[in-house]
Amino acid sequence: MSKKKQAQPQGPLPSKLRELVESLAMAVLMAIGLKYFLVEAYSIPSPSMQPTLLGSNAAGAYDRILVNKAAYLLRAPQRWEIAVFRYPHNRSQNYVKRIVGLPGETLQIIGGDIYRRDAEGKLAILRKPKGLQDAFWRRIWHQDLREDPRADLGRSVHWDGDEIVLAATGSTTKSILLGNRESLRDHYWHGYPPSIEEAVKRDLGSPDNGYGRHSVGDLRISGELQLSSGWKRAFLRIAEQDSGQLNREIDLEITNKAGKSFARLSISGDGSRLEGEPTSRHQSQPVEIEAGTWIDMELWHWDDQIWAHVGGVELGPLPYSAPAVPLNDEAQVVARVGVSGAGARLRGLQLDRDQYYLAREAAGTDIKVPAHNYWMLGDNTQNSADGRSWATLSLSYDPKTKKLLRPGTGSARLVGNARVGSGDADENPVFVPEAQALVFTDLQGEEHVLKASYNEFLQMGYGGLQPRNDGGEGAQRYDRFVPEQYFLGRALAIFWPLGLGSPFRLSLIR
Repeated sequence: MSKKKQAQPQGPLPSKLRELVESLAMAVLMAIGLKYFLVEAYSIPSPSMQPTLLGSNAAGAYDRILVNKAAYLLRAPQRWEIAVFRYPHNRSQNYVKRIVGLPGETLQIIGGDIYRRDAEGKLAILRKPKGLQDAFWRRIWHQDLREDPRADLGRSVHWDGDEIVLAATGSTTKSILLGNRESLRDHYWHGYPPSIEEAVKRDLGSPDNGYGRHSVGDLRISGELQLSSGWKRAFLRIAEQDSGQLNREIDLEITNKAGKSFARLSISGDGSRLEGEPTSRHQSQPVEIEAGTWIDMELWHWDDQIWAHVGGVELGPLPYSAPAVPLNDEAQVVARVGVSGAGARLRGLQLDRDQYYLAREAAGTDIKVPAHNYWMLGDNTQNSADGRSWATLSLSYDPKTKKLLRPGTGSARLVGNARVGSGDADENPVFVPEAQALVFTDLQGEEHVLKASYNEFLQMGYGGLQPRNDGGEGAQRYDRFVPEQYFLGRALAIFWPLGLGSPFRLSLIR
């Protein structure tokens, strides 16, 4: 009678299972490590950073971003970076904004730009580096969209398919204006992808919901130019004409004399002079331009500096000195492309504007950033709760009855974000009329119910929809800054959406 053979354990199988389990465990640990120490994904829920980061209810577009959590472990946060941080007035929430003010600085917003006081108390503009400026340009007009009917000017300036033809002859100059007086303002919808732009316009209503009031002179003209044989001169021009204190003109001029071409970048106007060259207002270089050949061209004006590119030649950036005076809201800003001596064709023309920061304070008000703190602003300056308006609210109450008391009375106090009557997701406190109560979220994100109606809240002295600067007990007080220890990381990239029913958004964040 034969005995049944007992199954013998095979050596390789447990070894492979063990390796598989170890690999899976390592993958899980690495994923956890990446999430908590290196990279984490966040969703953008609000429009405060648009159009850089979309959180648009109107368009149903919400970016998802990757955040480098190790970015600030070895170095301090830097100006113009987009960072994620715990909101100091509700530490259960994470916010994303751009770093504008650094520890110890005194700043002002003037004419849409950021200025800093130096050691002598003088204001100097903070210039964004050219390599970063691309992230700030917002499209106003593009030739391919045919948005400006003034491009149809008859025989001397007309459309030929997708190209614009400037039919200049002899000493005559023909030019085209890009945009118009109303479009060269800080309109809310500038810079959005076309599909999103239309949704944003519909959501705003008319007319621009009170936005678009400020003339913007920080512009970029770009496109391609094809010059005909016999051309003498071509130019790109940005001009600011203010009935008040500013008149300025920035020109990229290309000239052709005796078969030799030169590109010249210049600035002229009241109080504007290139820095480091007290007797000069221009820079020139030879450039090779062949008639009938398409050449790239660009003219930039931003943060009191100018730069140009034409036919493979760069001029600048050239910083210039100018008075810290904003453009009058009724100023005439002109962006123009022209040619003389012979005709030219234009294609891919585009006009962009720079970010225009809006001040929430009276003109001349300093923003003083404390040590170890940062001043954060949203890119959607017209619709962003940020360091211009952040405030705290302190409520006094009776811990036994949970009744709200007048400021400075009672034995208990709650401190939290001040967003009285904002009507948005961050409104604080939230009033419940049927219960004659309010719900207040404190600094830790915990909710508290106190007995008081909205009218009682106002009558007790907590009222006013705008924070006060007096710092009185119970008053809404400005508290604008983010301590360094609240930073969670630097925004690295948009990884969603990928264009499936939404605009393609995969890109690095700058």
